[in-house]
Amino acid sequence: MHVLPQVLLRAGDRLSAAEVGILASVGAAFVSTHPAPCVAVLSTGDELAPPDTPAGALPFGAVRDSNRPMLLAGARARLLASPRACLSPTHSRAGGCLPTARPWHRA
Repeated sequence: MHVLPQVLLRAGDRLSAAEVGILASVGAAFVSTHPAPCVAVLSTGDELAPPDTPAGALPFGAVRDSNRPMLLAGARARLLASPRACLSPTHSRAGGCLPTARPWHRA
């Protein structure tokens, strides 16, 4: 009896325990994979304050940074590797932004 080949997994499928079991059941002991991309979110702007800043402590013209938590949540929802975030003032010189950034969250 001849069995026609079937597609069990497609390129881009995430490998969880179930997919690894499927691969093992058909004799695929080794497969080529790619690691999840690493993501960094850098919010810049002198007006940005961490989201947990109390309303009475916000300086005049400051706003809570809402984009960074949103982007990190999106990265975590897509299972990206260790999303990180930091806040950097706008006036940092080009190339000097990251060393002076203040980390405030790590997923």
